[in-house]
Amino acid sequence: MAYALITPSSRGLGLALTRHLLLTTPPTLPIIATSRTSPATTRSAILDSLPSSTNAPARLDVQPLDFTDERTIADLASYLHDRHNRHDPEKNYLRFAMCVPGRLTPERSPQAIDAEDALSTLKLNLLAPMLLAKHLIPLMPLRSSSNSSSSDHLPEQIPGLNKHHALLAFMSARVGSISDNNTRGGEEWRKSEMCGDASRDGEDGFE
Repeated sequence: MAYALITPSSRGLGLALTRHLLLTTPPTLPIIATSRTSPATTRSAILDSLPSSTNAPARLDVQPLDFTDERTIADLASYLHDRHNRHDPEKNYLRFAMCVPGRLTPERSPQAIDAEDALSTLKLNLLAPMLLAKHLIPLMPLRSSSNSSSSDHLPEQIPGLNKHHALLAFMSARVGSISDNNTRGGEEWRKSEMCGDASRDGEDGFE
């Protein structure tokens, strides 16, 4: 069976997306979520008040992940492979992954940039998505494979997702636009978003 991943899932958009998937997808689709510090607390927050018809407790699997540590990204990919892909990769694969790591340092001018702070921002906003792509793409079907064009084993009921597609998505922001940059400020964030958008454009050809 195919499965879905939302990362991170402990708060904000990631938490809301995880709950949305549990509410709107078939009650057999496994949903993997991640948390950097407290998977148990994140699991409780995700499951809070969800109706029993979603089968959420059985479907939800919360795993630890620290975007600044590639070892934990590799560990997650290895766990997913062993738990899902390994048994029958033609039927069991990562169908949908939404990755929303990000860090905002709200400096207002280039003079306010701190080198260590900027490196931390780039590591999370640029490098982390690249490493996620590195480790997650092997869990997804290639465009040329049979299961990338078949809906036999795939819940086509994932809202908005073509039943013949698998999707690896990264959250970006309008602030990374080169043409729409009139307000200035947030230099580290803007530059990291611009670079991230460019790198993700290149990754599309490998899915």
